[in-house]
Amino acid sequence: MHAFLIVGEEINAIESKITELVSQFESKKYDFVLQKMPDLRELTSFTKLSLRENTTLVIRDIDETSIETQNAFLKTLEEPQDHLHFVLTAKNLEAVVQTIVSRVEVIELNDERIISNEDIQEAWKFYTSSI
Repeated sequence: MHAFLIVGEEINAIESKITELVSQFESKKYDFVLQKMPDLRELTSFTKLSLRENTTLVIRDIDETSIETQNAFLKTLEEPQDHLHFVLTAKNLEAVVQTIVSRVEVIELNDERIISNEDIQEAWKFYTSSI
């Protein structure tokens, strides 16, 4: 698979997964902003370069990109050159056009919050306290 969509809200978990994928591909990582059509033109220019080593393009918050830009991005996503991987992120999977979702491997992160010992102690005090 050459394209992944990481869905979640916990920034640290997303960054950890991105690092894991880039390491797995043994590639260089480049971050791209993709919000509007001019951003897509810049991305397309980059993807037309002849890449000789593994390269991962990270596009964060694809769900905040306009529908027009997402649809135009499809051609770039569908026709990757050798050595090129895409890692997209989103908080809301429903805001990503279905044609993108169908062309990537979706990785949904469990956004469970970690409760500190202090929080547990406070909750226990509240639970065991009298009215």
